Amino acid sequence: MKILLYSYSFWPNIGGVEDVGHSLAKGLVEAGHEVTVVTETASNNHRLVPYTLIRRPGLIERAKLIAEHDLVHSNGSSVSLFFLATLLDKPFSWTHHGYQLQCVDGAGWVAGKPAPMTPWASFRHHLHLFGFKAIPGGIKLWLRRLVGLLADANVAASLHQERRQPLPRQWVIYNPIEVDDFKVGSAEIAKANLAKAQTSFTFIGRLISEKGVDYLLYALAYLNNNEQHRLGSRSYTLQIIGDGPQLQFLQELCSRLDLDGNVWFRGSLTGKELFDAINEAGVCVLPSAWEEPGALIVMELLAAGKPMIVSRSGWLSECALDACRTFPNRDRIALARTMDEVINDKPLQETLIEKAINRFNQFDPRKQVAEYVELFELMLKKETKQ
Repeated sequence: MKILLYSYSFWPNIGGVEDVGHSLAKGLVEAGHEVTVVTETASNNHRLVPYTLIRRPGLIERAKLIAEHDLVHSNGSSVSLFFLATLLDKPFSWTHHGYQLQCVDGAGWVAGKPAPMTPWASFRHHLHLFGFKAIPGGIKLWLRRLVGLLADANVAASLHQERRQPLPRQWVIYNPIEVDDFKVGSAEIAKANLAKAQTSFTFIGRLISEKGVDYLLYALAYLNNNEQHRLGSRSYTLQIIGDGPQLQFLQELCSRLDLDGNVWFRGSLTGKELFDAINEAGVCVLPSAWEEPGALIVMELLAAGKPMIVSRSGWLSECALDACRTFPNRDRIALARTMDEVINDKPLQETLIEKAINRFNQFDPRKQVAEYVELFELMLKKETKQ
């Protein structure tokens, strides 16, 4: 097959959509197919990849590319190539990484708070908050919904997303993510790594309100201010790996909660630094306040064999299954109690480590790529019959 894969954002930009786009394109080539990636991300950087990468082509070039390929697949929220693909009678499929067909904001999270996740309620909510400025976003929402209804196939990246964003002709295919660089050799090594942890807990992610780091800080303060929860005279500590617009707010919150000596802001880490930080991490907490539709970090933590605590609603708990402990999203007292449970139960930590490694071994990017190939072949068969 000749597959045209569209990703609005792509390398050298960093993020889940970009990683998935690269892994999918690379996997399809390794499976014997010809792939061209089209992106709007301009860059003079060069990277050796097994597929053709075309940045910001003009309208005529886009039409020519579509005509030369068997089908078009869009990775992410953009419908940029749908209308040309329809005009040129090429099958079109679409992977959804968020809730862009359910709400104007695409996340169910606005101005630091949960927001409606059904179309009309979301549009009314944005009108109330932003007035007429919300109208363009509403138009884009209904345009995306129309394309979702007309697409030859939709792909939900999780069972949770399929339930939250029901669409016709929808397949559930987990993202083909390559995180073998984080894979620990054995459960024994992972347990030894945990024993060397410099802090009680670790958070890794962007410092934005959706990630719920403020709830984590409140939970930590709750534990440290209650003698019955403390390990003798030692208080709990937390390292925060990541950066983002909430950094100053979170630092100020630490001061207000008297946590300055207990929380270490390490900034954004990549490559070997991130690998080493994950290996040296204590119990990892992903306290997302919203319903996370997907997160690369949970796969990296499974690969590293880390004991985890994650929020219950969304992709995180679906991905980790029994390799984690969960708590209701945005319930900081429940989070504190879960942190207390895990940090004080060494056999539980070791069990979670073993289950994390076992769960990670159930994921194989080649399997997800094979599911995409099956979908694409089915699309082409239907096209031939017509």
